[in-house]
This record gives sequence, C-alpha cells and structure tokens, in this order.
Amino acid sequence: MRKLSTYKQFENYQQAIKNKDILDISTEEIEEIKDLVSNQNYIYDICKILSYNNKYSFNRVKVKDIIDLYEEYLKTKTYLPLNIEKTTIKEFKEREKLLNSITEDLPKLFRINNKDIRLPYNKIEHDLSYMMGLYSLTKNKKKETLDKINSVICSSNKTISELIDFLEDKDKLDSVDSMWTSEELNDIENISDGLIYSSDIVYKSEDDTKYIIKIDSPEAMQFIGKNTFWCHTYKGSSNEFSQYTYYGYTFIFINLKYNDNENMCVLTNKFFELYDELQEAIELYNTDSDEYYEYVEENQEIEEIIFNRHNEPLYNPIAYLNTFLGDDFSRYDLILDL
Repeated sequence: MRKLSTYKQFENYQQAIKNKDILDISTEEIEEIKDLVSNQNYIYDICKILSYNNKYSFNRVKVKDIIDLYEEYLKTKTYLPLNIEKTTIKEFKEREKLLNSITEDLPKLFRINNKDIRLPYNKIEHDLSYMMGLYSLTKNKKKETLDKINSVICSSNKTISELIDFLEDKDKLDSVDSMWTSEELNDIENISDGLIYSSDIVYKSEDDTKYIIKIDSPEAMQFIGKNTFWCHTYKGSSNEFSQYTYYGYTFIFINLKYNDNENMCVLTNKFFELYDELQEAIELYNTDSDEYYEYVEENQEIEEIIFNRHNEPLYNPIAYLNTFLGDDFSRYDLILDL
C-alpha cells in the first residue's frame, strides 16, 4: 500500500474517507484510488467523479477507468474544461474524441486561438462538432484555397458560431476559391500526373473558355472537382462516384467566362438515364417554350441532370447545355460519345 508523502495528500485522502458515505463509495475503493493514482493530490476529485458515475450506472464503475480518464483529461484541461464532479465516463470519452479530431483535422492554431475553445465542453460540444463537419467539406480544395480558409479558421477573434456562418456560406467560400485557368486545363495531362489525359477534354471552345472533360475514375473526379461541393470529390468517395456516375464515367463542364457557381457543372447519372426524354426536351426548348415547360413539369427528373459547383441542380439545365453544345442534339452523341 502506497504511503501519503505530503500533508496535502494526507488531507485529500482524509477528506475522501470523511465523505465516503455521502459519496456512496467504499474504503476499499478509496484505497485502490490511492494506490493507483499517479498524484495523490487527485484522490478526492477522483472519488467525486467515481461517485457521480456510480449514481448513473447499472454496475459499479471500475476505479482504474476513472483514474485513466481523469489523468488524461488533466493533460488538456485548458481546452474544453469540464465540471468534473458532474461528468460521466461517456462525456469524458466524447470530449477526448473531439479533442483528437481537432488535432487531426483542424489546424493546431485553432485550438490555441479560438475564442470559444476554453468554454465548458457541454456549452460548445454540438456547435464544435457541427463546425468540424462543415470544415471536413473543404478538404477537396486546392492548397492555396485551403490556406485562405485556414487563416479564417485560426483567427483569434472568431467564435465557433461565426466560423459556422463562414463555412455554411458557399458564396463566401467561393470568394476565396481559386478557379481552374485555361493554361492549367490545356496542360491537364501533366498537372494531373496522368489522372486526366488531353484526349479526355472532349470539347474546347476556340477561345479556350469552355471545356467539357470526361471523367472515368474517382481519382480524376477528386482532382478536377477540387473547389466544388460535389460529394464524389472527397477522398474515400468511391461509393458516391459509382452512385452518381453512369457505368463509371461522367462529364464536367467548365465555363471560364462565368464568375458564379455555374462556372463548373457536372452531369449526374440522371442525364444518361433520361437520354431519350432529354432529346425531346431539347427539341421542345428550341421550338415551343410553353410545351417545353409543361414537358419538364411532367418529367421533373430532367431538372436533376446537371449540378453546379455548389452541388445544386441547375434551374434550366437545357439552356446551360445549349451554351456548350448548341441546339443540335446530334452533337451530344458526337461529343459525349453516346
């Protein structure tokens, strides 16, 4: 049995013994804490944590589990502080998991600079978790874009709520986005390390402002789809790629003249599945607008054939496609190799 080496430790131990009935813990549990804890100044705090957890558990909580969680908490208690007298094992573990994810995903400066990070854990837990989910959706950005986003995330004058507003505002994120240039697209084979070949550019306008690029792998989608909000542009998104492409390929439309969320658009699998209906819709669009809108109203899935860079369906997809391919439907067969 370990001896108590200082008066403060002895006082801590005596306080635990004196209040053991109130805390509903046994002398044996207190002795076990004294023997296992790394610093005996923690004895009474651990007793209070043990007491609270026993009160809300079906079975008696293991002393060692409480000690391990508490001593791990002390290493990072300046971040996300807890009311340790009223904290369950589950809350300790959730806090630890959250802190680990902050370290892994968010820049380290966020944990140092954020205005809210030292508020009690239960006051910011949900907002912080939600903000981190939003932040994870920026991981497909170009490096220079992500650097600009990180400078906002690490700002010392931002609250978590303000960061949520920033990350939810797609237009604001677009303001720091770096769009593809014609020089990059014309050298796509080299800058993509062979993920995309020159032959995959199936259409290029004479003034080098409009491009249609064939995409036939998740890796190619992740590369060319940087700085969009398409779910199949993130690492590990092979399932989404299969779900939203047609037998493993699709096409991305880039219009460098546009300075809005339609400067990059992607065809969905609906485009290919509704190809016959699409042909009729294009013919109606070019001949009779009233019949066209009635037809689209009856075949609403046509409005889901192409999505903008914000991952939203285009309001008038036929008009957008016409800016690339014109009103001759045979060009669709030729250019898209259908």
